[in-house]
Amino acid sequence: MIKCICFDMDNTLYAESSYYMACYKEIARMISRDEEETVFESMLNIRREEGDKKVFQKIIEIYNLDKEYLNKFVNIYRTYDAKILLYPDVEIFIKSKNHDTKYGILTNGGEFTQKNKIKCLGIEKEFDFIYITGEFLGSKEWKPNKRAFELIRNTGLKYSECIYVGDSFEKDIVGALNVGMNAVLINRDAVYEKCNYNNTPYWIINSFEQINNVLNEIEGLTYEKKLRYTYSKVK
Repeated sequence: MIKCICFDMDNTLYAESSYYMACYKEIARMISRDEEETVFESMLNIRREEGDKKVFQKIIEIYNLDKEYLNKFVNIYRTYDAKILLYPDVEIFIKSKNHDTKYGILTNGGEFTQKNKIKCLGIEKEFDFIYITGEFLGSKEWKPNKRAFELIRNTGLKYSECIYVGDSFEKDIVGALNVGMNAVLINRDAVYEKCNYNNTPYWIINSFEQINNVLNEIEGLTYEKKLRYTYSKVK
């Protein structure tokens, strides 16, 4: 029986780009109000071409800023009151939660930034537990490492009693399946279907509206498995 649905956060519950773009715009205003848009576009280009970890250092070099600006940029990224919103289907799902089921978040990322995103989204009270890997684990133990998923065991739940929903096949689906959790890939451009990874089923959905369909299928598979086990014992 499924007792818990646990979610990734970035690009699962909301669009991560809405957060970093809001922070980049605030940083661009700090650097130059006259060239705010140019600075902002430069930051986006660096992120696309070299990755998010290079953005602040590169922008300091481009605009010949003092090194002390790095701490200022990091502080903005960790604390800025970004106006971000849940995906509409996520908001509807949260409002119609089943009170007999536990709901949680397991997200990769730095403690302060992820906590700020949760604050900006206003969702802390909507979940029974929230685990941020950067708060409890070293970066090498983040998802898909099984140590990340072991955090969920602190709730007293068994892996088989949980569904994990995330947008990354490598980090979320493979990681969850490797510890024995049920897994659901949210891909908003995909078609609903059941797939297999190493002979273990997982589901692809394009909206949170389909989570109940997955629940019904998983409960059906569990029931069939119990029937087969009972039949083999009788024989």
